[in-house]
Amino acid sequence: MVRPENVEVVIGNHRADIVGNQSLVIELQHSAISPDEIQEREEFYKNMIWVLDATVFSDNFVIYKKFNYSTFRWKWPRKSWDFANCPLILDLGNDRLFEIKEMYPSEPEEFIENFDSDGNRIGGSIKYRKPCRGWGQPLEKWAFLFRHLRGLLRKGDVSP
Repeated sequence: MVRPENVEVVIGNHRADIVGNQSLVIELQHSAISPDEIQEREEFYKNMIWVLDATVFSDNFVIYKKFNYSTFRWKWPRKSWDFANCPLILDLGNDRLFEIKEMYPSEPEEFIENFDSDGNRIGGSIKYRKPCRGWGQPLEKWAFLFRHLRGLLRKGDVSP
């Protein structure tokens, strides 16, 4: 879909997945990544967007449509993405993308202490972890590609 010269581009000691318009780096992320690696790539590339393969957790990502924006609830979020400062786009599959504009991390697990009848602590358990929430906007795949890769796509690959 993207011209070969714009894919897997070596920049210094890094390999950018896609280099788009205005030297925008688009990193396609499928596997887990550490917060340190997220920060290191963002500092190196500066002008970049993350596109996460969200098909593996799309059942845990619920979008609620509002008037001119959407909110979301992400059950069991990937905690490392709390550290991302660059735009975060989720690829939900079937040409559906969602751009996270603001994400509010989930609260820590609630630890419930258990006591016997004499008041002695006998252990505890984690009760639950609240899902993270936030807001953003759905994106059409063709609109995203047109905005960031216009002129870099092979002819006939993208249409509204």
